[in-house]
Amino acid sequence: MTLHLGALAIANFRKGPIRPNSILRPVRGVDMTEESNRRRSKRIMLQLAVYLRVEVSKGRCYEVQAFTTVVNAHGGLIEAPTRIDPRHQMTIVNPHTGQSVDCRIVHVNRTSGGDFSVAFEFKQPNPRFWQIDLPPEDWGAVAEASRKNS
Repeated sequence: MTLHLGALAIANFRKGPIRPNSILRPVRGVDMTEESNRRRSKRIMLQLAVYLRVEVSKGRCYEVQAFTTVVNAHGGLIEAPTRIDPRHQMTIVNPHTGQSVDCRIVHVNRTSGGDFSVAFEFKQPNPRFWQIDLPPEDWGAVAEASRKNS
């Protein structure tokens, strides 16, 4: 059974009826109202192999393969095998299209599996980077706004 919460879904493997209070618990100090939890663009779950090009100092960089987990028109969340310092410059490369985009690392957390979860945002909104055939409706508005600002 799956409980749908916006663009994300949470699997419930317990037997019996779903009780929202048993699945969703408020986090102390975090405002969970819909108004405060709004995103600039809708998120979608997408697992896509990408390359991360990380500049560690002027002229020195390394590349590592990673996988997206959640994306939107403004960035997303990736799982990477190495820790990436948020102070470093990062470029994401889509190997299917060859397109690359500069990003800002928002935060990095170690996952229970030993990888690193990296939240990032594009330096400029880029809804077309993910090459999604039927993106959420609000991604079109983001694309239009970024064309006007270019």
